[in-house]
Amino acid sequence: MVVPNPRLIVPLATVVGAPSELDATPPDTLLNEPTLNVLQMESGGGFSAPGRTAIPASATARIAMRLVHGLDPQKMNERVIAHVRKQGYFVVLNRDPTDEERLANPLLARIDARGGSRATRVTMDEPLAQSVAKALTRGTITPVQLPTLGGSMPFGGLTINDVRMRSKGMFSRST
Repeated sequence: MVVPNPRLIVPLATVVGAPSELDATPPDTLLNEPTLNVLQMESGGGFSAPGRTAIPASATARIAMRLVHGLDPQKMNERVIAHVRKQGYFVVLNRDPTDEERLANPLLARIDARGGSRATRVTMDEPLAQSVAKALTRGTITPVQLPTLGGSMPFGGLTINDVRMRSKGMFSRST
C-alpha cells in the first residue's frame, strides 16, 4: 500500500521548517512529532472592540499541546511553565496574581494549566479497528494503514489505558 504524501496529510503552512526537510521526512515520522499550537491570542478587548492607541494592560493566549507516545501531560505542562520562567516571567498558576505580585514583578504570567491526556494507541487486531478498516474500504480501494497516527487526539476524555500497544493509522481516499 502506498503511503500518502505528507503534504496531503499535513498542510505545508502548518509545518515549521524548510520544504526540503518536509520532503525528506517519512510520513509516519511526521505524524509522530509532538506539537505546541497557539489557538488564540487576544489583547485590548478583542477584534470587535474599537481601535485604541493605548497599550493594553494584559494579553491572553490559548495554547494546545498534541502529545505523542511516551510524553506525560503533567511533565509537558511543567516544561512550558519552566520555559515561560526562563524568559524572565514570574508565574502564578491557576489564579489571578495579587496586587503585591503585580507591583513586584514587571513580567508576570498567569498560567492556567490543564490536565490533558496521554497519547492512545490501539492495535489493528482489535475488533473495533477491524470494523473501521472494513467501513473505510470502498470496492478495491482499501485504507492506507500507517504504523501510528501519532499522539493525543480530542476524544473528550475517552482514552485507551494500555498505551504500550502498537497502533495503526488509516487514511481513506474519497471515491
